Amino acid sequence: MEGSEMRRGAPCWHRRPDVGLSGINDAVFVQSAMYSTLKRYFSVKSYYKNVLEMFNEMLLKCSIGHHLEKQLTKTDKPDLSLFTMEKYEAITKYKTAYYTFQMPVGLALLMTGIDDPETHRQAKTILLEMGEFFQIQV
Repeated sequence: MEGSEMRRGAPCWHRRPDVGLSGINDAVFVQSAMYSTLKRYFSVKSYYKNVLEMFNEMLLKCSIGHHLEKQLTKTDKPDLSLFTMEKYEAITKYKTAYYTFQMPVGLALLMTGIDDPETHRQAKTILLEMGEFFQIQV
């Protein structure tokens, strides 16, 4: 989304000559398939609603992260005076930490019946810090 040629060591999907802007439709398709899969396998589970909420929250957080990053890199020559540690931490948290660290563990806690809010809060705090550390290393 930020103009990269590569993503995690592979060419970005939308950069392929046979994909281009149809990659937008592909993303919508994948998201729709995700919800269909969740419904098919988990709709009868007591945690289904919470799982859907977690996926919705993750999608929102990732979108916020991409938006924040794009605001800092709108032009070919980014204005570094706009860049602060607070903004960087927000970008790493929203763009990477939620879906890479917090979400998998949060889902595992829900699916194993661990629904204590304090346990989730503590795990989230630790996992978001791990996500920030991970992003700094990349």
